[in-house]
Amino acid sequence: MLLNIAFQIDISNDEIDLLKRILDCADQAALEQKLSRVGLASLTEYNKMILGQRVFTRGKDMMEFRLLNLIKHYFQGAIPSEQQISSLFQITSAESRSLIRSITSKYQYELSDIINGMLIRLLRDKTLKNEEENFKLPLDNIFFKDELNKRLGQLNNKLPMVEKDGATNGIFTIQNSSYAALCNHFGIAQTINSYV
Repeated sequence: MLLNIAFQIDISNDEIDLLKRILDCADQAALEQKLSRVGLASLTEYNKMILGQRVFTRGKDMMEFRLLNLIKHYFQGAIPSEQQISSLFQITSAESRSLIRSITSKYQYELSDIINGMLIRLLRDKTLKNEEENFKLPLDNIFFKDELNKRLGQLNNKLPMVEKDGATNGIFTIQNSSYAALCNHFGIAQTINSYV
């Protein structure tokens, strides 16, 4: 059964401006939409607590479950970047990486479809190729590099790993053989997107 819940919240103009900046909203309508998704994640968390289905005694467990709900509702089924997590939780990039590793391990079965979908989209839509050069992949979250390397290790531990491109920030290199193996594993066609 679906419940329809609506409420208003009193926020100062300064807080609205700050929230718009943090949540990357162009106007108040976009802010209200994003805050509604945050509200859904929050109500899901509280509902589980009240029903006794998710009662935590450690703050870390609560943060992990909170991020899981934000992934499902606020980020609409996507793993956020480290910067997005840092902005929402007011934590460092290193703490964000640790939090992502924790939830993707603890909730690995619940998140498996989301992770697979994101890896497929990255390989299919974001990976760049330039003639005989290796593939380049821009990543805003080290988790995806680690996850691709984990898959490569499972497929064939002799395949070259995804590595940071030393000349650029946030760009990773995937050897041709590794990219072909990953595309075959996920059942997708190799990219034809070129880079300069």
